[in-house]
Amino acid sequence: MRFRSQSGAPMELVIAVIILIASMTIALKLISDSGEAQCISEVKAEVDKLKLAMQDLALQSPPSKRTFYFHMPKCGETSVDVLRFVYYNSEQYCRACPGHYAGCWKMEMASYDPDGQKLTQGTSLMQNSVCIDIAGEFTVLDGSDTSIGGQAWDPATGLGCLPLGVNPCPVNEFDSTNPFSCTASTSGVPTNLYTGSDSKASFSTLGRWYASGATIKRTRIFKITLQKRTYHGLGGEAGAIAVCAQPVEN
Repeated sequence: MRFRSQSGAPMELVIAVIILIASMTIALKLISDSGEAQCISEVKAEVDKLKLAMQDLALQSPPSKRTFYFHMPKCGETSVDVLRFVYYNSEQYCRACPGHYAGCWKMEMASYDPDGQKLTQGTSLMQNSVCIDIAGEFTVLDGSDTSIGGQAWDPATGLGCLPLGVNPCPVNEFDSTNPFSCTASTSGVPTNLYTGSDSKASFSTLGRWYASGATIKRTRIFKITLQKRTYHGLGGEAGAIAVCAQPVEN
């Protein structure tokens, strides 16, 4: 006796189709995950180039420079929307950085969740954060800050540098029709790091930027120039690296 489904097809055929669909679903998921992992790995390679450039510049004399093109792609379900230069003044955030205990520099990536209107850092992006082997006395300067000799971005001429956020969020909006409000709950980091009240972290944050005249299309490619400088702060003269990011419309 052959069993038939309610549609009249042999039960063996129904089971075979179910198995085929399940197999294809699993295969497509594996392909998607593999592609996403490769994409994020390529972004990590670009972050590593920035890291090595910063470490090299730390040993150079002003006004040495290094210039790179940096891409913030959408990798499968993960969109790279933010790049942070962070100094952590606490060993609990420096355990992944060999030789750094009291403090450390890192570069981290984050995504923007338009539904929740917040920044997130999933496991894949967190795992691809990099430690920068430079001294804690160094300072990352905003290349758009005119008070230190920088030049603000002028979309009309394409000259100057985009401003960097001084907290975990970038200065720019992610959606001009639905502005992003940066708070402790939307920044994607613990409250004590967002507020900086206990000086456990300092941020210089770059985010995706609107191309000239665009409303939906956003810039994912940047020309980033790192320049060695000397910074005169409250503690006296110290080494610094100015970050100038210019959007490349694509």
